[in-house]
Amino acid sequence: MGMDILALLRHLASAKGEQWMHPDGLEKLRERRLGALLKSSRNVPAYAGEAYCGMSASGSPMEALASAPILGKSDVRRSPASFLNPGKPLGRHTELTTSGSTGEPLRIYLDGQALAYRVAQTYAVTTEFGRTPFDVMATLYERPSIVHPLRRGTIFRELPLSIFDDEAEALERMARSNANIVSSFPSVIASLAHANLSEGRGMSLKSAYCTGEMLTPRDRRAISSSFGCSVFDQYGLNEAGLVAWECPEEHKLHINSSTCIVEIIDDGGNPVTKGSGDIVVTSLINHMMPLLRYSTGDRGRVGRDCPCGRGFPTLDKIEGRKDDLLVLPSGKLRSASFIDSLSEKSELRAYQLIQESASHLVLKYVPNGRDISMAARKEIEAIILRGCLGESVSIDFEKVDSIKRGRTGKIATVISRERVKP
Repeated sequence: MGMDILALLRHLASAKGEQWMHPDGLEKLRERRLGALLKSSRNVPAYAGEAYCGMSASGSPMEALASAPILGKSDVRRSPASFLNPGKPLGRHTELTTSGSTGEPLRIYLDGQALAYRVAQTYAVTTEFGRTPFDVMATLYERPSIVHPLRRGTIFRELPLSIFDDEAEALERMARSNANIVSSFPSVIASLAHANLSEGRGMSLKSAYCTGEMLTPRDRRAISSSFGCSVFDQYGLNEAGLVAWECPEEHKLHINSSTCIVEIIDDGGNPVTKGSGDIVVTSLINHMMPLLRYSTGDRGRVGRDCPCGRGFPTLDKIEGRKDDLLVLPSGKLRSASFIDSLSEKSELRAYQLIQESASHLVLKYVPNGRDISMAARKEIEAIILRGCLGESVSIDFEKVDSIKRGRTGKIATVISRERVKP
């Protein structure tokens, strides 16, 4: 789907202004957008059931939303078509795919307006960090040469690289392209930072944008020290867009509260004001596939006030899943993100990679129909080995009827029993 540049620029101006609104003005804007979302959601089949009857009986839009049940990824995957708005038929749309912690792909649909606003919001944030159309941002994807659908045909320049590229090769391509910004998973950028030092390249960057994983203080220091740049954290997901981002002044995570409602709840669904809880989000701009009170599978804490002057509230801390790191024989850590490309394998309905030791992995899988062929098995093995940087590891395949859920009812893509050193 092509990008509407005029809509993008219009939304960019709005997004840049909304962050500085007074909290009272933001609340009114949020209520208005939520009201419009709930109104357009009345015709969505998924919200026609008894569980959502209380929404129509409630007073304000926020009260109506609070009466809705928590929506899990499995609910959406069970019947994705039921979450599509019949008033916005598929045709001119953008499709995004996410696998998250379940290992099962989930397709998310956006119409043109939602797409333009998501892109505008991303650019509003990165320009706050100093990005201009003259900068070149190296973005490391699972697949090289493919620009993410949210950034096709826009006014900013990108250098798409692969997360599987050798660090030295990636740095060389960045140097040839004059890339001065990098965006990827923290562990990926940290690996580039270490290679930059070990090879004596001395490459400097303007800034580094981290997303998709927890940004640890150690990785932040390594990236900043190696590239001499500012490091910024972002928290988002395909289901809801960019949820929160770090302000350049105080480095606090601000929630995009003009376009996203974030709730922190306990196991009983009650609001948490102190301590950690489950993060639940409602995107206010995707009317094509509205997801009300969607559980992200992540945990976080309510933030404190930020002196930077923005009206957006903050998240004090994002706590990712603890067991989604592989410890390679060399000691390197690799995120579950590096094997998320398994979600593209149609032969697998669900999977879970268990690291029994640094050199031994077990892939539990649920086949999508008949058992996987030997050729498909070799392809899957190659994907995993590539994610492990080609290090010497053995992989056993174990066919199962289902993947066992954890204590919280979630399924981790990766479980490592190899101890991660602090």
